[in-house]
Amino acid sequence: MQAGEAGGQEAIYTFQDVSAQREGREALARSLIELNLVFDSTAVALLHLAEGRIVRCNAQAATMLGGADGPIGRRFAELLEPSAEEPAPAWLDSGAPASAAPVEARMLGADGVPFWRCCRCAPSTPSARPPDRSSPC
Repeated sequence: MQAGEAGGQEAIYTFQDVSAQREGREALARSLIELNLVFDSTAVALLHLAEGRIVRCNAQAATMLGGADGPIGRRFAELLEPSAEEPAPAWLDSGAPASAAPVEARMLGADGVPFWRCCRCAPSTPSARPPDRSSPC
């Protein structure tokens, strides 16, 4: 039935070109897929922390650090080997790795055996990221 016919409903239709917005959403979705592929397939263990807890990790980190969900939900400090000399590394509370050179830390593996890891931390907020530095480890 067309507008204006007897017994039909009348309506006003509006149209707006949203091609640019749609293309932007599609490009963002493709970028997210690519980012997830890199995150999930890299041979380096990756952890994403929020408020001190691990909210996401890749397969390498789950294998390395163990647990049913890998380290998801755990505090980063729980992954470190307790030490009489340094119960918790100073940088853990200060957040120094986010703005400092990489640090070496002893971590507990999936099998409970400690191992040395070079840890580098970068803020997930682009404006808070430090300039890139060469890594000693």
